[in-house]
Amino acid sequence: MIYAIQILTNNNSKLLPNINLGWTIFDSCASRELATSKLASILLPNEQQKSISGICSSYFNTNNSGYSYTTNSTISKSHQQPIIGVIGEKFDIVTSALASFSSSLRYSQIGFESYSNLLNDRRLFPYFYRTSSAVSTETNIFINILRAFNWNWMPIVLAGNVEIVNVLSFVQTFHQLSQICFDPVITLYDNHTIDELTNVILRWKNQSELQVVALFGRETIIYNLLKQAEIHNLTGITFIGGHSWLSSPRMYSIRTDIIEGSIGIAFNSSSLELFSNYLNQFDFCNNKDNPWFIKAWRQKLLQAGLDVQLILQNCKIDKKLKQKYFSEFYNVDIVSLIVMDSILSFSYALHDALGCNNTTCLQQSNNNFDRDHFNRILRKISFAGITSSNITFASDGDIELSLDVVNLQKDMSTLQHKIKPVKIGYWDKLKGLVLEKNKIIWNGNRSWFDPPLSRCSPDCSPGYYKYEDTTIASNLQLCCWKCRRCSTNHISNTTNARQCMQCSSFAAPNADRSSCIDFPIAYVKLDNPLSIAIIIVALFHFICLVGIWFIMIIKRITPVVKGSNFILVNVLLFFIGMCIPAAILYLLPISLVTCQARIFLSIITQAGIYLTILCKTNQVSLIFKNTIIRKKKLLFLTKSFNQVILICITLVVISGVLVCLSILIPVKVNRQVTLNKEIELICYFQNRYNTINVSVWLGLISITCLILAFRARLLPENFNESKHILLSSIFIFIINLCSLPATIVLKGVIADSITALMMLLFGISPLLCLFIPKIYIIYYQPELNTQQEAMASITNYTFNNSNLSHQEPNVRHQNKVFPKNPIFKDQLSSNN
Repeated sequence: MIYAIQILTNNNSKLLPNINLGWTIFDSCASRELATSKLASILLPNEQQKSISGICSSYFNTNNSGYSYTTNSTISKSHQQPIIGVIGEKFDIVTSALASFSSSLRYSQIGFESYSNLLNDRRLFPYFYRTSSAVSTETNIFINILRAFNWNWMPIVLAGNVEIVNVLSFVQTFHQLSQICFDPVITLYDNHTIDELTNVILRWKNQSELQVVALFGRETIIYNLLKQAEIHNLTGITFIGGHSWLSSPRMYSIRTDIIEGSIGIAFNSSSLELFSNYLNQFDFCNNKDNPWFIKAWRQKLLQAGLDVQLILQNCKIDKKLKQKYFSEFYNVDIVSLIVMDSILSFSYALHDALGCNNTTCLQQSNNNFDRDHFNRILRKISFAGITSSNITFASDGDIELSLDVVNLQKDMSTLQHKIKPVKIGYWDKLKGLVLEKNKIIWNGNRSWFDPPLSRCSPDCSPGYYKYEDTTIASNLQLCCWKCRRCSTNHISNTTNARQCMQCSSFAAPNADRSSCIDFPIAYVKLDNPLSIAIIIVALFHFICLVGIWFIMIIKRITPVVKGSNFILVNVLLFFIGMCIPAAILYLLPISLVTCQARIFLSIITQAGIYLTILCKTNQVSLIFKNTIIRKKKLLFLTKSFNQVILICITLVVISGVLVCLSILIPVKVNRQVTLNKEIELICYFQNRYNTINVSVWLGLISITCLILAFRARLLPENFNESKHILLSSIFIFIINLCSLPATIVLKGVIADSITALMMLLFGISPLLCLFIPKIYIIYYQPELNTQQEAMASITNYTFNNSNLSHQEPNVRHQNKVFPKNPIFKDQLSSNN
């Protein structure tokens, strides 16, 4: 602390210019009562304080001043200077008591070796801060390093009374949270013996599988432990630890094969070297500011039986005496750096509170020092410290800093090849742990990609799960286990899975049971006999359609085509042609779009064919029947335009019903598994209204066609399709009856293939039944394809049916032997 105030603050001309800080130091003797009493006597000098006796000496006012800080101006010693704040303490139990007391008086306090989470409570300690990183932070970094190298079991050494108390509880907590086992937990107290250190080393040496050991605590104890490892030639172990010993320069003097490869967090050791040089330049004559220095030396020299007065008068301190009696004093550790940051925190906060710049301070008055204002500035202070290039305080008073992660490696630039720390990463609050693993060299000069192993049990790879064996000790079950293979139809897709997951009914585990693989989707296979039959029928359908349609167009002026109503012929051929894409839809992969398209296109196609045949049948029937019965009110149904309008309106009504039903209850795509372990996609209609709607409409139309075709079966067969319409209607009706049970009983690819075949047959039936006879007449009986033959046949039919219908004398018919049929003539002329 004296070094930080004298050298880093008062000797820094740009920090608190023209202002010098003073200090008051006292020993608490690790007692809350004594520490609080001493602090109260300083902060409340005018109050009557009850004296508390202790084995420690009273506090010392140093720098020949009782002031907390002094200026260069002349100030009466009777005038008490304001106290900036409090630094300390080493033990959390003492620190908590002091922090509570100082906060009640609104004095800021900074702890340099405090780890308790209780001190983060701003309701209890609003004026407390700490420059030592919390144990939870360091432990979290430590755990992240272990996870980075997949380590989950190792021995851990806790060195020092304070460290054992502070770290042990966190180790136990992280054991539960991080599933990392520390076994055994070795504690080395301040009063440890060489035999204890030797026993630890020999125990490790007998454990051939041991490769990683964690070391936490006081640098002095860990140094002594590693020196024993050097004596007993303990090699091949990678040590992992904290900044307390990894930042210590004297650690780098330990033999390379002992300490090489060690990894952990560390601070810049150059500051420690500067402080070490500062300590070594002191002798018995130039260190008056430290009252304990001469007193401690005097006591040690007296115990050794040496001439104290002669040695002290000589001023210079012999190196052998330093090493023999005061090696611990001259051995600097990381706590010294943390204390320096505590002093600098107060110095920079005071610099800002007094409105200072690099040359002067605006406020030189010592009166009415606003401690609340000073605390607010301290809370937001940011400066380049000793342990970090940017030090700030979090809202809970914890220090926020970036910590380096180092790896101890051989210094190849020196002849002795001593150890040096190499930065391999860092940790900060925002990014967490960042490592450059390719920079690491492990113990034994092993490359970064060959890290040491430190696990109780090997990882359970995907396809296995962790089985916690009851024979394993309960405190080790989090990191020690046995691996078991997942059972049938179960998988695990992560390492060290606690249990296996069951695959869905549409998937099965892969060979190593690390993932569920969906069954393949079943599609229509072209090499299937049914598929081949569909392709042949589709080609036949297409060739016949194109050929017949071409003939109907080029022969449209002939009576046999005119008499069939050329417009209805084209409409019928269009709907027959639509059977091909409708069938193709049943062969395409199933989706919501194809499911909707299937039902719409198949229904519209079938309804269109039925309606067109119905109109043709009705037209032929009305032409011939009206010749006899003369029902003029039905003559409008023989007009082609009216017939097309009737077909369109009916199809629009059917489509509207389908659209409404599809919107209200949309179609779904369901899945089912076949015996061959394939997934068949099925268009699932959540209601039966679509099926009922289709059945009703198509049923009514088909029955009507059958009735009309049956009644028109005796009409002249040269130029109308009466008998062929009946035959076509019967075939279509039979096809629908045959396909219905097949599609109800069967599902999936087979049902879709049968439906596609039925759609093609549905179009082929009227195509062949209605148009092959016409083509036969056109090309093989052209003598019948004349207007005279057509009129003669119709006249003969009219004459015969007239006698049968009216039962009148022959005399009446003698005047109408071959009457003309104006309706049919109009039909022939209108189709030109």
